[in-house]
Amino acid sequence: MSKHSIATLSIIIIVVFCSVPSGSIWSRTTPPECQTKATSSARSKTYAQYAKKLYGPADFKVIKTTDAVEGQVATGVVLREEKDQSELVLDLQPCQPDLHVEVFTKPYKKTGTNETVKCNGKPFPTYRVEQKKAAF
Repeated sequence: MSKHSIATLSIIIIVVFCSVPSGSIWSRTTPPECQTKATSSARSKTYAQYAKKLYGPADFKVIKTTDAVEGQVATGVVLREEKDQSELVLDLQPCQPDLHVEVFTKPYKKTGTNETVKCNGKPFPTYRVEQKKAAF
């Protein structure tokens, strides 16, 4: 296969992969190669707003957002959980100047740790969350 054919095939694969509708069973999250900086930045700002609403005023120096992968387990404070459990946003470093958020999507398992962390004098429960394998 020529270099031109490989490059063309790569572009076609990315275009097809990136154009899968977000509600489709084939799309779990937007892959990094399909995200724009504006999308990532807007997403980070949204998660920072969740944290500020929960904890109170904060000025985060760094906002790191990652998507959980199958089998991944993390512990932290739940910033937001959709009522239908389609998404859970977990703060891995509560009350720190840097916000590190892990995003879990359905299916996941959330378990209380029976521990709390204090932010601005208020206690917040912590949870252990495991990303499960999506059933197709």
